[in-house]
Amino acid sequence: MKEFREKIDLIDEKILDLLIERFDLSIKIGSYKKINKLEIENLKREDEIAKSFPDLYKKNIGNIYREIFKNSKHMQEKLFAYLDKNIVLIGMPGCGKTTLGEILSKKLKRDFFDTDKEFENLYGSPEEFIIREGLSKFRDIESEILRKFSKNKYGVISTGGGIVERKENLEILKDNSFVYYIYRDTDKLTLSGIQPSYKKDLYKLREKRENLYREFSDKIIKNNTDPQEAVGKLIESFNNDILVKARAGVLW
Repeated sequence: MKEFREKIDLIDEKILDLLIERFDLSIKIGSYKKINKLEIENLKREDEIAKSFPDLYKKNIGNIYREIFKNSKHMQEKLFAYLDKNIVLIGMPGCGKTTLGEILSKKLKRDFFDTDKEFENLYGSPEEFIIREGLSKFRDIESEILRKFSKNKYGVISTGGGIVERKENLEILKDNSFVYYIYRDTDKLTLSGIQPSYKKDLYKLREKRENLYREFSDKIIKNNTDPQEAVGKLIESFNNDILVKARAGVLW
């Protein structure tokens, strides 16, 4: 009996490892289905697998696989709902949020929203608006735009550099978003298009906001070289986080 149990223990270890690997793949397939707008259920695929069962213990094996199919579909359903959250990019002016956001939205087939561009479309130059109406009014409108965009699902949102200066924005972002701090070395920040007031001392501005960027974000992504490389790192980090949470049962 001891010998039989030892053999069963070894077999069970292999089965558990393979089940974990199978469920990992179910999560990755679920992400692919979400991006490409594919249905979760694939009865044809399930039938093909069922037909491959050997005659030995066919009914028992069929029962086990029905449970595996059921659990895999349940995981993917929960994953679909979880992935409806927006991906939000925060960071210093000139760190590349808009560029990365546009690339990311195309790769993940999500809608793209830019709070700075929306402000300009509605009110014109932020710099002129601040001179005319004051910084507080500008921040009020910025928060309104963020709140409007955050109500969307499955989008990518690029934010203004000062979005972290209003604590209420933290609550807005955390409610329905994955937040990434796009970090670019201060001496590499792109000054083109940055408000003149920011250009005076970017180092002091970073010192003022650095802790806020970290507090608001879930992850930090460096963008010091090629934007495509930074987007690749972001997607890799995003997928790894999803897998970790799935394994831990956080998604369901």
